[in-house]
Amino acid sequence: MIIKRNIMLIGSMGSGKSHFGRNLAERKGWQFVDTDRVLEGRFGLPIAEIFKKIGEKAFRRAEMDVLKKVCLYHEAVISVGGNFPIEHRTLKILKKYSYIIGIRAAQFRIVSRVNRRIGKRPTMDYNNVHAFVHAMIQSWKPVYKRTPQGGNGYEKNRNTNKRRRRTWNERRHKSAN
Repeated sequence: MIIKRNIMLIGSMGSGKSHFGRNLAERKGWQFVDTDRVLEGRFGLPIAEIFKKIGEKAFRRAEMDVLKKVCLYHEAVISVGGNFPIEHRTLKILKKYSYIIGIRAAQFRIVSRVNRRIGKRPTMDYNNVHAFVHAMIQSWKPVYKRTPQGGNGYEKNRNTNKRRRRTWNERRHKSAN
């Protein structure tokens, strides 16, 4: 039996994985690992430059190599780069060693975050950020549905028609069913 020993944060670029991850790791007394920073350290270049230099296919391979290594860490909160939606087979591998948490943000927040540092994100179309972010959010939806919290951790109360945050315990039991 494999023991899950990490928390893996997945989500689109600009969703807040790194910010949330650093805070969670500090609270738990665990190490924080950002796979984008690991890649930058390996290549000695910023993510955008790595992507430009080696291309999408090699970039994805390098990202996968990093994921295979960091998922074997012990007591780490790991933020996975959000340039591409995680493929189903990759998610299965990650679930084997880590608890997976899907991090989402509203479109306007992602647009705001992305516009703060133009050129940082390699796959971003800076000529039409709103359209790109909308398409990116749509492409991540199937991935979020495969996470334990089913994508957002919210549910509508049938009686009041208002949304409320489900507790961790409620989400865990729901995903077990």
